[in-house]
Amino acid sequence: MARIIVLQACRHGVGCSHLVANLAVLLMQRGYRVGLLDTDLRGGGIRTIFSLDDTPEGNLNTYWWLSSNADTATNLNRSLRQYSVASESTTAGIYLPPVGGQFTTAGPQLKTWQEHYHQGQVREVLQHLSQDLKLDYLLIDNQPEMSEDTLMALSLADMAVLMLQLDSYDFQRVPVLLEVIKQFETPKTWLVPTLVLPAIERDSVKHKIENTYQQPIAGLLYLSEEMIRLASSGLFCLHYPIHPLTQTMMEIARQLEHGAKELASVPARFSEKSSMGRSRQRPLLNLLEFPHVERRLLTVVLRQGPIEIGPLIEQSGHSADEVITAVNHLIQQGWIVRDPTTQRVRYRTETSNRQ
Repeated sequence: MARIIVLQACRHGVGCSHLVANLAVLLMQRGYRVGLLDTDLRGGGIRTIFSLDDTPEGNLNTYWWLSSNADTATNLNRSLRQYSVASESTTAGIYLPPVGGQFTTAGPQLKTWQEHYHQGQVREVLQHLSQDLKLDYLLIDNQPEMSEDTLMALSLADMAVLMLQLDSYDFQRVPVLLEVIKQFETPKTWLVPTLVLPAIERDSVKHKIENTYQQPIAGLLYLSEEMIRLASSGLFCLHYPIHPLTQTMMEIARQLEHGAKELASVPARFSEKSSMGRSRQRPLLNLLEFPHVERRLLTVVLRQGPIEIGPLIEQSGHSADEVITAVNHLIQQGWIVRDPTTQRVRYRTETSNRQ
């Protein structure tokens, strides 16, 4: 059964899709069958990096199969195949379904998934996908917004990789995301600082971040001129196989491989035998069953961090009276707190005290 690895960034544009794509290639080169899912249907970053053509919407009988090309190190073999072919093969490769994954909305993609697998739950959909393609790993490029899709993907993760920039915005976001991951009892979590300036010394950053958040760092991704020049036109690890950035990504891949081996005796999170995290999933997912105005306010607070009431009203799209009433209710429920000095409201990271 495949291990689900969710890569989560605090914001767009920090290279999450690049890391997902390169890790898929590096794991494939180590002999594994790797599935890829992109929860952001609007972005399409994964397909751009792999130079894949569009396929008919909702066609779940086929998948993109990518494998190493012996003729050149900078290209991959690409072909559309049927699921039945995968079940007869043990070939290492990357398996990319032609549709993305808005997991929890009742859109055409999810309906197609449910019709194809005759299941109504995402956990069972991914379980069947893993079995059909005989996957070792399923990498999910999770969207940064704190949404229903984000929570659903994190709730299914065996391992999570949280990418952050070294600035105040991400430093505020990381504790919230780590609390969400903690609530879902994700077995293994790593931090990956990204776009790190070359002048910043590695050991000092690693020591400070690990001590602050009490989570291990899988690797530091330094800002690279070669990555900028590549401009999403290919896979960095294939164009620059001996580059220090590639070596760091190889180390991250090895840590994921080692983490999966340590979990060998533990059922995969989305398998029928697994009960991990189920007792904790509902409280956070209940956020998404709140009235629209409260759900909107929580989304803004989760995305932006501490915020004053005025800007919160402006961004919510609701009247001042509605926002104030909703804020007071969320405070009573323990989802957010108000700073008595600044009057800003923020997400209450310690949700265990929620009423």
